[in-house]
Amino acid sequence: MPIRKLGASMTLPARFLRWTGLALILSCAGCADDPEPSQPADPNSGQPANVALEVEIPVPGRKVRGPFTLEALSEAVGEGLAGFGDKIFVRDFDGAAAFFTPGFLGHDLFAPASGIVENLPLDARRIDVDLAKVRTLRRGPWVEQLAKRAGPWQRVDLSHWRVLEAEFERGRGQEPITWGRLVLKGHVVGIASSGARVSLERTCAVIARRSNKAAPWLVDRLQILGGFDLYRTQPGFIDVSRSSGVAHEGIRYGQPGNDSDGWNGVAVGDVDGDGRWDIFVPGSTRNFLYRAVGDGTFVEEAEERGLLGQGGGTGALFLDYDRDGDSDLIVAHVGWGKQEGRTPRAWRNDGSGRFTDVTQDLGLAGIRHATYSMAAFDADGDGWTDLFLCGYGVMGIERNDSWREATNGEPDILLRNDPGVGFVDVTAKSGIQDHSWGYSAAAADIDRDGDQDLVVANTFGTSQVWRNKGDGSFESAGKAMGMERRGMSVGVRFGDLDADGLLDVFLTGSHSPTAVRMFERYSGTDKRQLDEIAGLKDGNVLYRGRPDGSLERVDHALGASHSGWAWGSALVDLDQDGLTDVVCANGFVTGDLAADT
Repeated sequence: MPIRKLGASMTLPARFLRWTGLALILSCAGCADDPEPSQPADPNSGQPANVALEVEIPVPGRKVRGPFTLEALSEAVGEGLAGFGDKIFVRDFDGAAAFFTPGFLGHDLFAPASGIVENLPLDARRIDVDLAKVRTLRRGPWVEQLAKRAGPWQRVDLSHWRVLEAEFERGRGQEPITWGRLVLKGHVVGIASSGARVSLERTCAVIARRSNKAAPWLVDRLQILGGFDLYRTQPGFIDVSRSSGVAHEGIRYGQPGNDSDGWNGVAVGDVDGDGRWDIFVPGSTRNFLYRAVGDGTFVEEAEERGLLGQGGGTGALFLDYDRDGDSDLIVAHVGWGKQEGRTPRAWRNDGSGRFTDVTQDLGLAGIRHATYSMAAFDADGDGWTDLFLCGYGVMGIERNDSWREATNGEPDILLRNDPGVGFVDVTAKSGIQDHSWGYSAAAADIDRDGDQDLVVANTFGTSQVWRNKGDGSFESAGKAMGMERRGMSVGVRFGDLDADGLLDVFLTGSHSPTAVRMFERYSGTDKRQLDEIAGLKDGNVLYRGRPDGSLERVDHALGASHSGWAWGSALVDLDQDGLTDVVCANGFVTGDLAADT
């Protein structure tokens, strides 16, 4: 699971490359067209220094001895890397030097390029690093070169480093572990002095050291294993979370003050009516509202606007439930085993972007079911927005049902918007009766009869299509329409992927080595459970809409099944070719390849 800190990240090493003692040599090779010396001068003698060093990548799977685990040691190094990334972000290069030992020797991160290797859309060019021309520098010249190349940039938008692999010395008894070998990957993204958008990626082998167990980990040796520079002159996508003000260092899951499950959603709406999109995020311990200033930056104002809350939300929706022309807010809660924490919360907007908690007034205070997310739509065609709550479940309880056929989750709930009264539970009248583990839902007129149908992506159990009869009541129509999806589904989106004018349905799911390992933890050695859980890893499912309102499964034929451990998705024309593309957000990354997600 990635651990993120202020624009820097670290992935704990759960997988080693199958290397067995490969020696990585820090070379001093220069190039004929480089006027600077290929070897740094010794600061005392002025003579070239002997900087050759073997960085041995150890046999996979070896564990360290002593009071620290491999994971904890890697995390400690990652914390230092996060700090180094922070210094680059603010271009404090003197501060960056503090993360390296006085005797540091390392390859210049801005190594010469080998020439254009790939031309990409949006006038993008990828240029690989020429490893044969990389110079080795001491700490002072190394930092100077970093400042020389990155300092003049107009803006740094992202700087993060993560641990891919690690091995540390074997401690004896309680002796502190003071050095280790690691493989890192770093990214620096921003706007160069020329105005070009630049993304630098480097994979490096390093030796990290510390003087004692209380001292910080510092980089002592660094060798570039590979990397590339990506240049763009036309607008494209770039991570501007920190530079725009939409970033926060939260309390890690499991630490005091955070027994929730992290950050679980986002909602976008214009809260103050100024025509700009604002961003709401339900955090683990409190909520965040990022109000758009108008220059591409945001200001966090949850407390000032009345939306601070207690945190722990698992989904959020902006909707105008009272039809007064502004964006109100509802936040779902799973509760994670706590009955009192499952109630959805509602806030009314007064029109100026100030919010009042109206959970009690709208009749939501009596709901005690675990709800992961919601869908807002006009279920009965009366012009008022109704609310559907995806009933989830409580992890860790005994279950009689299988994982694939699970019917022991919290019930789905349909709430009718009754003006002047609030939201009224009409689940029983609607015909919606499902106790699968609902993760997300979306509404659309799938059968083209003029009303809103509902698709529910169930994590455990069978995902559902609820066909609207036109009077606010529904019937289960998944099997009849051709959509019968058992197993893990977590996201649902509608779009016309084949440009035939008909709605298609895309469900995200897991298919990855990580999913195998994670699910095996739930089953242990129980073969029956293991077989059941194996059936959850089907990957994504794509259904093509037909003229008669039915659905045809086409994900395998079109190559849409396997995208890693997919959670949410978006259907959008990324390359502006007139066709709808699919973007999947993956979680639980345990390696550098797509196969490891």
